[in-house]
Amino acid sequence: MTSVRRELLYEVRARVATIPDIRFFDWQKGQFEESGSKNAIPLPACLMEISSINYVDRMQQLQEGRAVVSLYLYMGQGLAGLSLIDAVVEAVQWLRSERFKPLSQKGEQSISRKCQMLAYRLDFETRIYNPLKRRFVF
Repeated sequence: MTSVRRELLYEVRARVATIPDIRFFDWQKGQFEESGSKNAIPLPACLMEISSINYVDRMQQLQEGRAVVSLYLYMGQGLAGLSLIDAVVEAVQWLRSERFKPLSQKGEQSISRKCQMLAYRLDFETRIYNPLKRRFVF
């Protein structure tokens, strides 16, 4: 079975792929924090991070968690990229599957000064369900 993190990545990536102006999608690994890698990644780019998952056991074989999914949009220097924020929110808002509840946007923040280009972080929240393998106790 695919991990719920991987499922979130695949589902969000599929939705973001419907936005023709986004040229690059990947996990957030600090790609724009290193000066040399900024030039290697085509813009506009969208990077995804699952910053935290807090789990609670619901049954012996199921955990429920609250997850924060952040999308980092790097748009370069032009203000035309601001319309991408709305496009990404529209594409991802209310996305759901059997293993996670609808994503709901909880905030957005400019990160432009940190990376010296037009950039925003969009935060979404969801409830996820993580089935556990059955363990026998003797």
